[in-house]
Amino acid sequence: MAEGKDDTTFKATRLDTLVGVLLFLLASILYLRTLAPSLLLGDSAEFQALSYTPGLAHATGYPVYLILGRLFALLPFENVAYRVNLFSAIMASLTLVFMFAIGRSLGAGRLASLAGPVALGVSFIFWWHAVIAEVYTAGAAFLGAIVWLVLQWQATGKARFLFIAGLLGGLSLGVHNTVMLVAPGILVFLIVTRCNQKGWIGAAAGAAAGVLLFLAAFFVLDSYQTPATFTEVVRPMNDLWGYRWADFDSPLRRFKYLFLAAQWRRQMFTMAPPEVEAHIQGYFDRLTEWFPWSAVILAMVGWIALFFRSFWGKKNGWSEGLLLGLGWLGMMAYIVNYNIGDIETFYISSYVPLFSLTGVGVSWLGGLLAKAFKKPQGGALVAGLISVLAVAFALLPSIDRVTTAWEEKRISFLLGSGQEWYPYPIQYPQSPLWTAESIVGHLQPDAILFTSWDKLYGVWYAASVNHGRTDLRIHEMYPFGSDGKLSPQTLEYLRTNLGKHPVYFTQKDPALELGHLRMVDGDIPLFLLEP
Repeated sequence: MAEGKDDTTFKATRLDTLVGVLLFLLASILYLRTLAPSLLLGDSAEFQALSYTPGLAHATGYPVYLILGRLFALLPFENVAYRVNLFSAIMASLTLVFMFAIGRSLGAGRLASLAGPVALGVSFIFWWHAVIAEVYTAGAAFLGAIVWLVLQWQATGKARFLFIAGLLGGLSLGVHNTVMLVAPGILVFLIVTRCNQKGWIGAAAGAAAGVLLFLAAFFVLDSYQTPATFTEVVRPMNDLWGYRWADFDSPLRRFKYLFLAAQWRRQMFTMAPPEVEAHIQGYFDRLTEWFPWSAVILAMVGWIALFFRSFWGKKNGWSEGLLLGLGWLGMMAYIVNYNIGDIETFYISSYVPLFSLTGVGVSWLGGLLAKAFKKPQGGALVAGLISVLAVAFALLPSIDRVTTAWEEKRISFLLGSGQEWYPYPIQYPQSPLWTAESIVGHLQPDAILFTSWDKLYGVWYAASVNHGRTDLRIHEMYPFGSDGKLSPQTLEYLRTNLGKHPVYFTQKDPALELGHLRMVDGDIPLFLLEP
């Protein structure tokens, strides 16, 4: 037997494949039924626009995500924005399938392994991001695939699984940075399972290939240097982060700015202990708010059960516990030390290893109760009943949410949550497009526009995707770090271009003493700066 191989590990059957396919189809039907129909706001509009127009997004650039999004943007139905929203739905469904496969690989029963994916699939945070253009479900899918592939290597000893896992890990640098945070857990897992030389070479070669492909994707998209690419959007105000205008002429400096997140670096690992404690508390508050207690408790039971698995006759359970536990801790260490407003979206990837363990907890509990029966049939019946109840308890707390959303064909549970306006204004889903079209309709050729982040990429989408206009330069008026003020370099940029290009703003600023702001459209509002 090859080192790392565990002959007692579960091996999938055709029925498992069928269940996985059905899970994917049912989840996809639910998400497609409630999919956001059109253009969104903020980051989501950015991903919708840049999946169609070559360029890089905000830190960390997300080149692999954007290339995959491009495949969906080119589909021959509906509008481009809808198709990129669809990308999130498909990735969300794949995430649930990989979670089911992880549960089965850990020895959980077939029905029991559905409890965790069901709980996550209909949860507030995951469902919300499954129907809008965002990176989080794609990151979760990559994470789920990587963990499952590592477990497949454990089951078979075949190095190709580690190669593919490494490849996806390298590529994930261009999807979402939380995925790579499981790397320490995987490294420890390979060490304690005594991975042989062939396995190490496979993992390293895959990771190297993935990183090279990520870099290729980054620099290919960066080479287009369209006005929509993020470094051009923020170029007039890059002095806020210690750069100069000419610095963004260099591909390597653009890479450094985006991949190392210069705009957000001071928000990472700079919080005082009380703030970190508040972030930890916030994580667990949301865990109990968004998920059934049964799914959370059974996930914890499942993780503990991995270390005591003699009743399954299966070895190396403790190593699997290290893999998932350290992977989760790696993500948590980053999440609770990152001070941004939408930190809750970063929780999504951490739920993949957590709720993959729910099925293990269900099977452990079922197996424990089954031992009380002398006849195997009675024990099997009780174990099956426990699994049915676990899936039911995962779904029932969300049944009203599911039925209402299904009937209304939208994620109506956003209403009253405080999240119903951004990035998906669910009550007025066409409003981002209407606003963007109205702005574009007023912009003269070769215009420069300064606007807020929520509108910025929507305007670019309306101009380039809907009208083929690439003559515009659109900039964020007050990017993070500006403290609501125009930077010195921004003011110099305005002085240079005033009189050469029409310059528009969607809000007034006291520093705009360079000219007179004439209102062009009072509904948006939109102002033209005149000398």
